[in-house]
Amino acid sequence: MNGGLNQVVLSIAQSASEGFMLEDGDALASLFVFSDTVITQLGSAISNVQDFAPYQAAILDEPFARFTAAYLTYVRDYSHSDASQRSKGMYHVADMFIPVFSPPGRHWLVRVLRSIAASLYQVAQIEDRAEMGSSAAHVQAASRLQSMLMSVLSDRDQLPESKHMGALFVAGLLVRVSLKIGAMPPAHAAVSNVAKAGLDFAYFSLRDQMTYKYWIGRYYLVCYRFEAAHRELEYAFNACPAYHEHNKHAILRHLVVANMIRGRLPTHYLLTKYDVEPVYGFLIHHFRQGNVAAFQTILMDNMEFFRSQGTFLILYERTEILMYRNVLKKVRNILAEGTQQHRAIPYKHILTAFQMASRNPNMDVPEMESIVSSLISQKYVHGYLFHHQQLLNLGSKTQFPPIKDVILPGGFEG
Repeated sequence: MNGGLNQVVLSIAQSASEGFMLEDGDALASLFVFSDTVITQLGSAISNVQDFAPYQAAILDEPFARFTAAYLTYVRDYSHSDASQRSKGMYHVADMFIPVFSPPGRHWLVRVLRSIAASLYQVAQIEDRAEMGSSAAHVQAASRLQSMLMSVLSDRDQLPESKHMGALFVAGLLVRVSLKIGAMPPAHAAVSNVAKAGLDFAYFSLRDQMTYKYWIGRYYLVCYRFEAAHRELEYAFNACPAYHEHNKHAILRHLVVANMIRGRLPTHYLLTKYDVEPVYGFLIHHFRQGNVAAFQTILMDNMEFFRSQGTFLILYERTEILMYRNVLKKVRNILAEGTQQHRAIPYKHILTAFQMASRNPNMDVPEMESIVSSLISQKYVHGYLFHHQQLLNLGSKTQFPPIKDVILPGGFEG
């Protein structure tokens, strides 16, 4: 009776039906696989099938039958499709899966959800590379990931028997896509909705926790929420197993930037241990010394690298004022030698030091005064400017509070 049917497709349809009826998510995740090797081999075995409708009769649930047919079509066409066609096929698979996953009580499909979500991101990467940096495929992927996350977070079942088990994985991918295309609303919604869900992270694997923390740490970094970025990236770095040196390296690149803006500088030993690019060591050295011009020269020379990391503008915009703070602190220390404290600093000494740090001999008093005024207004320095006396009078107690204790403008920290 089945002599005219492709036995491979028939076996898949029957196995899919059985797995669905038994609510066996592990079996279904082993059946719906998206790796190149599996898809290529399977596609060769079913390449002669033109219509999958006859096989859908083996699957009683209609939405699941449509999803199975979409997956088989994607597999059959994969080897002779270009990047754009593969992406469209994957979008169709995701669109067919969401109605299958949405009904209550289907937390057992989370493993299949994870496979589809990961494949969505991968095909979007490939298509956008083929299109020379176009972000269109990532936008399409983000749309499906948002629908998946909404379905995951709308579940009322309690962990661990809940669709919530897919939340960190899908949300992390959505944040990653948002950072890739430079559109923050999807990332903001993902982070906000996960936070509102009040998930108990103890139920999630260390890998899911670490990966999610890494991506939201990067999200907070580009949003200039540096304390939040520090908190999440530090968690990811500490949670990452020591043998995953590549991941440690990737996390540390961004953790160094978040920490630098908040006055926390890594040791040379740490940078060397995880083989972080030497440029970070040079930047940290010049930051600590207050060598504004040298810091910015190195940053500009490595612009493309830092742009690829999404940290160029952060380093360019947020470090200068902190380096001038370090210069001013040096001037105070020099003048205070041999005494317990030195509060009054003449403008001429500050101006000379700032001219040297910036390698700008044309810097004048108004520009210097503007920089010091900014330091005071942002609470990086405690003191008062006396324009007519041409003096900076530092506070009697804490003159240079720890940078990490300074509340940044806008109240974004936390």
